[in-house]
Amino acid sequence: MSADEAVVLSIFDDDGTPGVYLADGKRENGPVSMEEVTGYVQEGLQSQKKYVIIKSDKNVTSGFMEDVARAAADTEGGDDLQFFVAVQDKR
Repeated sequence: MSADEAVVLSIFDDDGTPGVYLADGKRENGPVSMEEVTGYVQEGLQSQKKYVIIKSDKNVTSGFMEDVARAAADTEGGDDLQFFVAVQDKR
């Protein structure tokens, strides 16, 4: 897998409130709604992206990460996407 083939989403925990950013590990382009996540991934599919990488702070609940993954998969052609999740521990 090449990074060029993936849509990358980052989840940061801001004082107990998680936010999704349309960027690779940066607080850029966000926080966004779940509808915006769906649209962003749909754009990626139209650009021949095959993978979704979700990077998350370790304090984000698995339930929120699942919500983000569901929003990403809720696209035309989303059944063909492969998902990868990375949890980072800020030290």
